Amino acid sequence: MREAGHLRPAWAAIAYRAILLILPFLLYANTLHHQYALDDDIVIRKNEFVQQGASGIYDLFAQETFTGFFGKKKDLVAGGRYRPLSLVTFALEHEFFGDRPALSHFINILLYAITALLIFILLNQLLLKSEYWSSWAPALPFLAALLWLVHPIHTEVVANIKGRDEIMAMLFSMLATLSYLRFYDAGKTKWMLLSLFSLLLAMLSKENAFTFVLVIPLAIWYFRKPSFKTFLRDISLLLIPAALVLLLRYQALHGLELSGESVNELMNNPFVDAGFARKYATIIFTLGKYLQLLLLPLTLTHDYYPYHISLKTFSHPYVIASALIYLAMILYALFTFLRKPNIPGFAVAFYLITLSVVANIFFPVGTFMAERLVFMPSLGIMLLFAWGIMKLGMVISKTGHLPGREAFWKWMLEKNKVGLLILLVMLAGYSFKTVDRNPVWKNNETLFLSDIRISKNSAKMNNAAAGMLYDMSQRENISPEQKRSYLARAKAYAEKAVEIHPGYHAAWQTLGNIYYFLDHDIDKALRAYEKAGTAEAYRNMLAIGQRAMKKGDYAGAEKCFGMYISKKPNHSIGYLELADVYLKAGEAKTAIRVLEDALTKFKNNSEILNKLGLVYGQGLEDFERAIRYFELALEANPDNAEAMENMGVAYGFLGENEKSIGFFKQALKYKKNDYRLYQNIANAYFRLGEVKKAKEYVIKAEQYARQKNTEEQ
Repeated sequence: MREAGHLRPAWAAIAYRAILLILPFLLYANTLHHQYALDDDIVIRKNEFVQQGASGIYDLFAQETFTGFFGKKKDLVAGGRYRPLSLVTFALEHEFFGDRPALSHFINILLYAITALLIFILLNQLLLKSEYWSSWAPALPFLAALLWLVHPIHTEVVANIKGRDEIMAMLFSMLATLSYLRFYDAGKTKWMLLSLFSLLLAMLSKENAFTFVLVIPLAIWYFRKPSFKTFLRDISLLLIPAALVLLLRYQALHGLELSGESVNELMNNPFVDAGFARKYATIIFTLGKYLQLLLLPLTLTHDYYPYHISLKTFSHPYVIASALIYLAMILYALFTFLRKPNIPGFAVAFYLITLSVVANIFFPVGTFMAERLVFMPSLGIMLLFAWGIMKLGMVISKTGHLPGREAFWKWMLEKNKVGLLILLVMLAGYSFKTVDRNPVWKNNETLFLSDIRISKNSAKMNNAAAGMLYDMSQRENISPEQKRSYLARAKAYAEKAVEIHPGYHAAWQTLGNIYYFLDHDIDKALRAYEKAGTAEAYRNMLAIGQRAMKKGDYAGAEKCFGMYISKKPNHSIGYLELADVYLKAGEAKTAIRVLEDALTKFKNNSEILNKLGLVYGQGLEDFERAIRYFELALEANPDNAEAMENMGVAYGFLGENEKSIGFFKQALKYKKNDYRLYQNIANAYFRLGEVKKAKEYVIKAEQYARQKNTEEQ
């Protein structure tokens, strides 16, 4: 009977396959119009290698995952990241279609649907030659795959394009397991080769696929009758793709360090100041939190950074409860290891093994927890739930077995109404939550401003919300009232971020911007930038100094450029800007002292020499000395177009118009569209009485001036 069932699949199995392929598109249809969000910039839009299309594929395999975004290897998280395969798919999409988020979202849904189908087929295959086949299949595989499919904790993976690494790791891991099982059952080498290749692809998608080196042999162990020698043989074979990926990873990352001891930033290592006891108490708490979310996913968020979850102690009741539950699960998995076949035992073992590498126990993952990290382990719990619902019917009906496959749903309706009700409530609740959660992932604005209501005590979330509101305040065509409202909200979030994490450089940088644009307080802005200490914060110091100078606030500009010089003494731009402040404030001699001091540090610097000439010319009307400095500037850099233009102006003031025209024309070689140069040449020709030539340059000056106005508009 079992063989007949195997040769001619029941109509139910066909219907189940159709449902698993179609349902994901119904659940996630409202993501197809979504934009890019969260880390999509890192892996797609601003990833240099991805944006090169097919020509960037080699670099995606040869470099760490973040290199294409940062331009170099960044040790942001312990061990780095090597997940080239999903980025290769993004590169190919870009090659043929450009950046089209709708297409990327569609592909995510399609891969998710295929993964659910593979889960169903795999579980069916596992039961095929076991004593469970006639009673539990295909209903149990379908229920497990269905519960996994509709679960809202997966929205982070499916609705966020970057989550494709998780989907591909799961998909190829399922294919690897299914192929290896067929190799075991049929003994054909082609299935073993397909399994090893699939596992290789899974590991190149994401590191948690390495757990299948153990999961695949366990699947065979629980549902077939191999010897322990065969069990060890299977592990040995599966180590081949693992070794190859580790070699590629080693070459790309220049090492395999995974301890996390070198990562001292709280946002990349949440346990940096926790100590041993609080670290592991918090880890145990998060493990319990995962189980709670898998059963009742009422409140979801993409951010579990410090301190959305606070550091715990071993005396915390939830820590104790979580520890007891996991201890029971471990003991149960060990107990059932020798009592095969065993569905719940395998489900628990699958969950524990796949969760182990993302639980912060063996390897730090950079955050306390994340919903995407249980994308793979959740299958074990969903299988357990499905088994429990069906087992409940056996208990209620007081029978030791389930009905045949064809009678399963009739049996559920007649004999297992409680189980059917539980199943329907779970499916309806999970599906509703999934559809309801999806819109949050539309873009960064919807994501950050929604999840800040959940992750109120996360420094990262508060900074993200502050940054988003600040960006919204800088949009054109918003009223002054809207601008102030955005900035006021941003200020509250940014101050909360630095209250949680006083050393949060990115938050201090955001706060500096807000202090300037909301409170117009240069002193507070500068102190915030100083605490940020980032390259962008120092650039912002220059920017607000330049803004202050345009407004005539020379005292404020002096503070900005003075602090910049104190923080970046080896950057000449601070001296140049400060000299400009004194020049415009009518303090030419002070400007000269600043520049002469700068020359002792930056000898023969063409820009400083040019600025000295400008100060002597504009501030002191000493055009002969100005010309000497312009000459020195051109000796230091013959391509300094500014010095050429200034030389032309100085000669004009001295009445040497032909020399003036000569230098203006030299400058034109570098600044071809500068209408001011054409106007200066026209004026010089007018002074020489050459009206015809002067008018030619007037026409050109007007032409380029119109062009500039058009570009600015």
